Amino acid sequence: MCYTGSTKDKKGENTVNFEKLICEIIEKPGLTTIWARPRYGMTTLFVQFVDNLVKASGKTGCVFLLECSKEYFLNKWKTIGLDCSKIVVNDKSEISADTIRKIVKKMNGRCVIAIDYYQLLDDSLAMELKNLALELSVSIFVKGVLSRCAEDNPEGKATLYDLQERKSLLYGKEPFAVQDSDIIMFLWRPHKCDRGIGTAYAYDFENKSEIIIAKNHWGKLGTIHTEWDEEKLCFKL
Repeated sequence: MCYTGSTKDKKGENTVNFEKLICEIIEKPGLTTIWARPRYGMTTLFVQFVDNLVKASGKTGCVFLLECSKEYFLNKWKTIGLDCSKIVVNDKSEISADTIRKIVKKMNGRCVIAIDYYQLLDDSLAMELKNLALELSVSIFVKGVLSRCAEDNPEGKATLYDLQERKSLLYGKEPFAVQDSDIIMFLWRPHKCDRGIGTAYAYDFENKSEIIIAKNHWGKLGTIHTEWDEEKLCFKL
């Protein structure tokens, strides 16, 4: 199933349940990606997703950081008030398929792989992620960053087409192979859109946000409606 435009969520249609989505991600080995512009709170959402995947699966979260440090990442967990006791963090600048294989073997397959973020992966590994997930029978969850061009769409919402355009990916990364990902999501925060176009002003509260499920091999397409919690500095999921 693939989505290429906005969901029909004004009357509540196509609203996706967050807990059900988490179950769909961990039930079968595969690749899940989530994309957004910088400054959208993407690292925080990445942390919250990994936390929920770990709790729901009962497995260890093996996180590969290609930009931020281990200390910064774990501090993000503590700031939100999450338990990071089942999180193993690798913040080395390089990551390979063999590195992931060794980690999974060490964990006897009892792990969820999370990578931050796609643009910093070696091209050969980026193209191998889906096959690696199937080979190792694990869930791989990857964060990706969009360029400003993605905000040129109606309402400033990114679509699957943006992942196939080099100009829409930060740092001019090779177009993402949409067919390789089992689930693709976009984080949209209307008050963060630089253009201020479309229905960006339709919300009563500036902290309203949407997680748009644009592709899902195992479930429904649609939107998870959420808000940014200014007090806890995280999304209300």
